[in-house]
Amino acid sequence: MSWKATTCGNTPGITSICEAGEFAGRRRLGDHGVGLIAAVILVAARKARAKLWTLDRKLSRLLQAG
Repeated sequence: MSWKATTCGNTPGITSICEAGEFAGRRRLGDHGVGLIAAVILVAARKARAKLWTLDRKLSRLLQAG
């Protein structure tokens, strides 16, 4: 089994690193200094339709910008 097959599987209710990486790439989060772990948290919050509170200034600026 390959690394991608084990880490990019579709596990219901769990945000994968691959899913967050694809989201971050589409939104160009890296250009704004937002890292992969922050992207995982952001994607999980969006999937759960939850509010996200953070002290991360870069992520906070993105959230405020919409």
